Amino acid sequence: MGRSLGQLAGILAFVLALARLGRLLQSGPGLPQWHLILIASAFLGGVVWWLLGQLIPSRRLVLALYAIGAVALFLRIIVPDSLIAGVLPSLDTPGALMAELDTALRLIRRGIPPIVPNEGVLALLALLMWGVGALYSWALAGGPVAAFMVPSIVLYLQFAIFDRIPGGLGWMAASALTLGLTVTALAVDRGAGSGRARDTDGRPMPRRSPALAVVMAALLGIA
Repeated sequence: MGRSLGQLAGILAFVLALARLGRLLQSGPGLPQWHLILIASAFLGGVVWWLLGQLIPSRRLVLALYAIGAVALFLRIIVPDSLIAGVLPSLDTPGALMAELDTALRLIRRGIPPIVPNEGVLALLALLMWGVGALYSWALAGGPVAAFMVPSIVLYLQFAIFDRIPGGLGWMAASALTLGLTVTALAVDRGAGSGRARDTDGRPMPRRSPALAVVMAALLGIA
């Protein structure tokens, strides 16, 4: 039950992070379809991590190949015109890369939301989503439950800090629901993985009910 709740909390946190990002980036005709780019990056990141884990037994080699894939994705988004055959860096790539990164960092630091999502901003966000997808896939393959939702929650909180306009009760309710599911998933998973507690005389103590975790999560979310 804890892992199922974790999967649901992870999906909700990811959707919440994308929705909050929609308040920071402009959308419309003539602008990049950043929603599709970021969703595709997260999906591909998860699929690539799972495939590498299935095909390669060495964890270090998996991490190295995954990092190469992240670099390829980053360059493909930020400086596609400077790449040879759309894949390999050329002599023009470093200069174009530095220029795009400089513009992106200035937009992130000094831009007033919603900003126009240029290639540099999109590449940095895609890199984050690539990692979120990998962590979610890792959790699906037996990793810690926290990997389902904690990365997306951290991104959402960061986007909320960048957003200068108050979100309102709707955002507060969605955040409380996500945090409540997160705490419940972590509590249930921890309880499922622990043994039966016993007192000093060796007698088994009563098991804790998941209802207590739900109540605690609800109180935390409301707070």
